[in-house]
Amino acid sequence: MAEESVFAQRFRNREGPYHLYDSADHPVIRVETGAHVLGALLDGRTRLVFLDDPGCAEGSVLRMTYPTGEWSPEPVEPTACACGDVRCKGRLVITLHDSHAGPDWMLTFRG
Repeated sequence: MAEESVFAQRFRNREGPYHLYDSADHPVIRVETGAHVLGALLDGRTRLVFLDDPGCAEGSVLRMTYPTGEWSPEPVEPTACACGDVRCKGRLVITLHDSHAGPDWMLTFRG
């Protein structure tokens, strides 16, 4: 499928994964699994995708990309993350304006 190959190519050039938090330091979790959500930045930090696992397996990615500005009102600047997972490249602060990220992906903050 052509659409999948386009996404795969864009995803290979990602930045991250980053653990996602709000400005009060609450982690973003996926409602369906209770797991901490990660994000990756694409296209020069202009697009954001959500991930299920720090291994960044393409199958764990919500294939919808979002303009980064929808989730981060300020310029996107990853910071250090203390999670201890060597696959994690840092943390991003985002704002949840809507809990629906996409099909079967509802997000919330824990804490």
